[in-house]
Amino acid sequence: MAQQFSVSEAVKMGWRGTTKHFLFFVGMIVILMVVSIAFQLVVEAVNALPRPGMITLIAALVAAAIQWVMALGAIKIALTVLADQKPAMSMLFSEYRKLGSYAAAVIVYVVVVAIGLLLFVVPGIWLALRFHLFPYAVVDRNLSWGEALRFSDKITQGFKWRLVGFYIVIYVINILGVLALGVGMLVTIPIALVATAAAYRMLADQSAST
Repeated sequence: MAQQFSVSEAVKMGWRGTTKHFLFFVGMIVILMVVSIAFQLVVEAVNALPRPGMITLIAALVAAAIQWVMALGAIKIALTVLADQKPAMSMLFSEYRKLGSYAAAVIVYVVVVAIGLLLFVVPGIWLALRFHLFPYAVVDRNLSWGEALRFSDKITQGFKWRLVGFYIVIYVINILGVLALGVGMLVTIPIALVATAAAYRMLADQSAST
């Protein structure tokens, strides 16, 4: 029987996954930070050239592509931890084949949500909640951009307010991490990542059982 989506249970799963693999997640966050800083320095160095031109655009696109691949890899890691399997750091770069689907979905998602926000804000928030789990669908089910957006729309039906509550809790947790001199983010970021994976998994399983 599929597990019912519960905000508290999703957060508990995030906590259990984080504490069980804490040192791994610390290493993952350090790698993400180092790569991000390195690409920022490269882009700044290119911008400092006398005539950067297209080189700046190419450098920015390469940086964005690699960071998106790593974002997909982080989701893969979260889903692996959630399944009580051992994660590997190589997973950060394992989802590169799905970059095209993810990039297309991001563009559509941003455009749709932006239009919704222009229509008195609330429609934008509603649309954001409908489609926001598409990255997990891309990684978990290897779906195309359109399929991933439709799948997110399907599994979030009837759970908008509960998802609002979930993200308020995640926001508060991350604020606490920032207040703990920033070091607390080493704990709260993985909690949020795995908890969101848990929310996705519960919603997907619940949708499949109905």
